[in-house]
Amino acid sequence: MAPNTNPVRKSGTRNIYCPYYDGCLDFSAKRNWQFWDCSQCAHRLIQKPIIEDHVMVKDASPCYELPSSISFYGN
Repeated sequence: MAPNTNPVRKSGTRNIYCPYYDGCLDFSAKRNWQFWDCSQCAHRLIQKPIIEDHVMVKDASPCYELPSSISFYGN
């Protein structure tokens, strides 16, 4: 198991904001656990996302096509 991970094999609540969520998910998936939760983890109460939404960029240089009927010069 990865350091700082502590998944419990039972149905419960998972904390998707935990910095170790991916490690717990991998751990439980490799063991074919149908359920797991974060009830025994010290990070179970973290509520701030690891990556802010405004940091995630899908396209670094978006390009938009406008209809020819739109004019920027008042024509």
